[in-house]
Amino acid sequence: MRNFYSPLATVPTRNQFARLFDFVPAATAVTTTWSPPVDLEESKEAWLVTADLPGVDPSSISITVDQGVLTLKGERDSRTEDSDAGVTHRRERRSGKFVRQFTLPASANGDAITARSRDGVLTISISKQEEAKPVAIEIEH
Repeated sequence: MRNFYSPLATVPTRNQFARLFDFVPAATAVTTTWSPPVDLEESKEAWLVTADLPGVDPSSISITVDQGVLTLKGERDSRTEDSDAGVTHRRERRSGKFVRQFTLPASANGDAITARSRDGVLTISISKQEEAKPVAIEIEH
């Protein structure tokens, strides 16, 4: 049996590409039971993170930045307000704790972040820093 060269053998898989933009450390303090979908976008002025969080109380969401990593933590409660609701025969909506972490690009300004929640959609805006400009240094003699 002959081995043939395959140019596609070295092409990264979809999961390998996804790992370039999604960073989750091996040991997290919170066990996640679901993961909300997130969009990452770039504009001229800012990086935008948009997460679908229907049914999640905005006051239960924690947003932190530590060492260049943006972390979203929260929980969606599966219990209903009405305790006399009866027996649940099917549960398709995810509930429980979640954690999403993203490594911020070098251009992100971790000190200029805003977040807003409307209709179950959380939008986080991370302003961009001015690009570092080269500085000419004179040599003393």
